Amino acid sequence: MTIPPTIPLYLASQKAYIWDPQHAATLRVTHHIGPLATGTLPGVAQQNVFLGLPLVLMPEEAVLLVENG
Repeated sequence: MTIPPTIPLYLASQKAYIWDPQHAATLRVTHHIGPLATGTLPGVAQQNVFLGLPLVLMPEEAVLLVENG
């Protein structure tokens, strides 16, 4: 599933993820949607202060993006 024209949503466990920081920036600027950072750094897996990619969308945000393109 992709959002026109070029922002792919990756689905896993009924959640939509964004893996590219440029796509996340486009979502913020164009659609005013700020995905939640959920990834951790490989060397510091227990940290929770600095989260990064992937970013996860709320189900409502993903539906809105797919329906409105």
